[in-house]
Amino acid sequence: MKSALHIRTTGFYCQACPLVVEKALGGMPGVADVKAVRSLGLTSVLYDPEITDPRQLCARIRSAGFGAEVYRRALPHEPV
Repeated sequence: MKSALHIRTTGFYCQACPLVVEKALGGMPGVADVKAVRSLGLTSVLYDPEITDPRQLCARIRSAGFGAEVYRRALPHEPV
């Protein structure tokens, strides 16, 4: 079963920044979908909690050069 998560992402300064985050998370095992939105400062992730977790997702965003903290778990009907 997949879980959805919104991560407050700081440090977006250009239009390419969300793509960097999407690429960083998209390459992680267990990540099914990623959408980073610069104007909202949020990254939404659909992931398999048996393979990865919010701590690892935030750590990967930080290693790409951005700030990251869990904003909230998305509701099952919310798109990512």
